[in-house]
Amino acid sequence: ISFTLVDVREHMEFMMGHIVGTDLLIPTSQFYVKIEEINSKKEEAIIVYCHTGSRSFQVQHAMYSLGFKHVGNLQHGIVSYSGEVQRG
Repeated sequence: ISFTLVDVREHMEFMMGHIVGTDLLIPTSQFYVKIEEINSKKEEAIIVYCHTGSRSFQVQHAMYSLGFKHVGNLQHGIVSYSGEVQRG
């Protein structure tokens, strides 16, 4: 399955460590400005994540309200993710 992986944490958090393969950083504080970068993906699968899953849950529902059809939230966030994480 193909999807776009979006980190919704802030830039400093992203630099400290993010999931390998993350496609985009859309910080929650800049959500409404940055989300326009992926308006063309409203019909595609998108997975959002943050530190514990609460910010990404809010972003997931904001994206639904903007017309995104297939948005998943990485429950419990990056802290519970057991895959590869990279710095920088």
